[in-house]
Amino acid sequence: MTSLAAPHFFWKICFELQEGFVFSIWEEDASSKLLRERELLVLDEYPGLRGFVSSAEKIGPIGIYCDEKPEGAHRLFFYENTTYRWRIEHTSHKTLPRYDDVGGSLKDSPKGGRNVLWRPIGLENEPFGEFRVSNYLGTASVRLPFWPSPIYFEIQSRKINYHEDYRNMVADVGRHCTQLLLDWETPTSFRLESDADKDSEGLLEKFFFLRHALANDLLEIHFENIANRPHAKLLKEGVWLPAGLANCPKFASNPLKYGRNWRPTDDEGVFQVSGITPVELIHERKYESYDTPPNRFIRFALNDFRDVCEHVLERFGNSQGPAYNEALELRDKLDTVLAKPFFDDVGELSRIAFENQTLQRRDGYRDILGAWLLLQNAAKLNWHGKDDFYDGNNRDAATLYEFWLYFVLREVLQKEMGMKEILPEAGKAGSAMPFRDDGVNGINLRRGEESVSVYEWEENVRVHLYYNRSFSRQVSVSDESGELAKSYRSDPRKGGSYSRIFRPDFTLVFFPATYASQGKVKVAEGEKKAEEQNAIGFLHFDAKYRIEDLTEALGMDEEKNSENEKRRFLDNERDETKAGNTYRRGDLYKMHTYNDAIRRTAGSYVFYPGKGSEGKTEFCRFEEIVPGVGAFRMLPTSPFSSGQESANAQSSRLALKQFLEDVLRHHSNRFSRDFRIRHWTGTILGETAALYGGSPNPEIPIGKEPAADAGCLLGYVRPEDERLFKSEKIFYFHAVEKPGDKPLDFPIVQKTSGSPSKKEAQKGQNVPAVKYFWGHNKRKTLSWLCEIDSIKLVHVSDICKITGRKRKDHKAEYYYLVRWEVDENVAPEVSVEGLADVRSGKIKIFPISELFSRGPVLNGP
Repeated sequence: MTSLAAPHFFWKICFELQEGFVFSIWEEDASSKLLRERELLVLDEYPGLRGFVSSAEKIGPIGIYCDEKPEGAHRLFFYENTTYRWRIEHTSHKTLPRYDDVGGSLKDSPKGGRNVLWRPIGLENEPFGEFRVSNYLGTASVRLPFWPSPIYFEIQSRKINYHEDYRNMVADVGRHCTQLLLDWETPTSFRLESDADKDSEGLLEKFFFLRHALANDLLEIHFENIANRPHAKLLKEGVWLPAGLANCPKFASNPLKYGRNWRPTDDEGVFQVSGITPVELIHERKYESYDTPPNRFIRFALNDFRDVCEHVLERFGNSQGPAYNEALELRDKLDTVLAKPFFDDVGELSRIAFENQTLQRRDGYRDILGAWLLLQNAAKLNWHGKDDFYDGNNRDAATLYEFWLYFVLREVLQKEMGMKEILPEAGKAGSAMPFRDDGVNGINLRRGEESVSVYEWEENVRVHLYYNRSFSRQVSVSDESGELAKSYRSDPRKGGSYSRIFRPDFTLVFFPATYASQGKVKVAEGEKKAEEQNAIGFLHFDAKYRIEDLTEALGMDEEKNSENEKRRFLDNERDETKAGNTYRRGDLYKMHTYNDAIRRTAGSYVFYPGKGSEGKTEFCRFEEIVPGVGAFRMLPTSPFSSGQESANAQSSRLALKQFLEDVLRHHSNRFSRDFRIRHWTGTILGETAALYGGSPNPEIPIGKEPAADAGCLLGYVRPEDERLFKSEKIFYFHAVEKPGDKPLDFPIVQKTSGSPSKKEAQKGQNVPAVKYFWGHNKRKTLSWLCEIDSIKLVHVSDICKITGRKRKDHKAEYYYLVRWEVDENVAPEVSVEGLADVRSGKIKIFPISELFSRGPVLNGP
């Protein structure tokens, strides 16, 4: 008989029941013409099982692990979002069971609980029906007549690496939770007696952490380290042996104690005493014993682990879900280790020797101790959303991927970017991570409930990491009764969505730390202040576990396809959209929706566990990093992953870290286009809105413009004047060459109200029309940036007083004197080649953004 690889896929399977009945399951669209019978499958769990494959050798939708299977899985599995049909038949036209005689977890599932479809086909008295499971991954069962026990099977994702991803994510989440537990208070004492009531509390939490601590054959590895270098003590034992065979070095010190059966003798031997010699002596034997405190603890801990497995088996014995299967496998492994001869002479533990150096430091011993300590603390971790992805029967990898990504984001923010975490106000509902101010330890992550973690970056940027934050419409229009008007217009100056409610999986909120509340952190208060000043930004991320190929999320790569292929792609997408509520690029559309609908959004991106080499793919609306959309590959890997997988995972995190740093710096860059767009958008929205059919808008002052839109005065500074100008914070240039001439025609000064009097002009009360002064040198590069405080028209005598030079050193009769108060360093230097004449004192005025468009100097003078 042919040996089948694991897993093997079928289009149809049949169970041979008792009395000649046959129960068949096949995929809805499978045609009988494509099926042919394959050899009988011999499986202890499913005796009498036959499988059918396609004559075209196509992969079927029913899988069976014949040799090896993933930990915690059943051998038989079906796919979610696939319709299967079933029937009971008999070759001799016997009376068939009824539809109601077939049951199981799918049929008994609460309506809508797991999005399960289980219904008859044809008449209800015929054993013929179909089932379909959506958005559920885990164990299910079918109860059949003429079959001794329920048939357990698994509902799986179509992702080929589903089990591996799930195991890796559980291990990584366990690692993060372990660190949280270690950061909290360490218990000072432990009970060694069993308490059934307390042991039942947090059972799944204990088993969750135990699976993490002993995953990937770690139990065998830890015990091998112990066996290779065991802790032992040297013992001595005395046994009576014939004098000729015994080794008794202490005989001479006390012959009567170490000898017996004395007899007379004439021989003068080493054991002869006054004419008599012993027939037997106490033989001293030295040997190593493993009955030591560290080894007693190892035996105790392994038995404690086994008790947890037994409790899980007892609780989930009826459903036999993933927790049951995992506990069964782990218990068998523990039994194998405990049956080793190593433990034959190891006694019962009466006290845990925490001070023992072997237990604390030696490989294997310290690992088991750490796992046991983790187990004792597991029940103290109150994770409100844990049951969303792990309830003993459910294995929701998509939800686990969301939770796992939250920990990944935290790690990137804290460890990679060096952010400082700040605890929110004590007792605040919705805080995502644990705090102790009110005596509560918890991870407040649950699907559909908002939670937040608060960080500070480089002491000047506040960052809030939200999980499941909702953005709804913020309406300010009200009618005369004070109730909200029935209008679809929302307040454009407020946050939230301008249309309907949206809830991204993750949202990063960032704004200057100057707006953050002082003392106890009040999350909403700082955001509201920053929002009023239009100084806040949002980054949204959605987790898409089902995506393996980036094309599934973003569509085809236009650059790699012909015009005909593009046309066919768009035609198919249009047909799918019209035929049903499906979108080939639905994830990409949703990212654009976030950007458009949620105000002050800087960008929206997808996380997916792809296998590609690119860490990120992004599309920028302009040439700047935001606004934009894109995707980041975030692949769950284990510490035992291959070098390439581990390298890919690390490169993805580095790409995310670099992206977040670039966005945070870019958002605070006053010279970026993004800043200017946000500024002018906020300014316009602050004006009085035009009314339909109303009078023209009143004139509203614009206010302080962004730096990039401000006027700039560019002037040449001679080397001998540079020190003077910088120390006195001045710059001057020709205004009137000789008496009677008109001043240079430059928009240097704007008038605040009418023409200022001569007295007012002398006091320097005119407002400069330009904001910045840039000085350049012989190298044709800018040397410094100054924010102008005042510009006045002065006589050459005033210039002589300031410079200490003589009248003949100055050629003009009047000068414009520029004073500044604020200096700003500029790096790298920007070339002014072509903007100014280095050989003259002429000046030039233009928007400061024109300098930034020229780029840095690369080749010196």
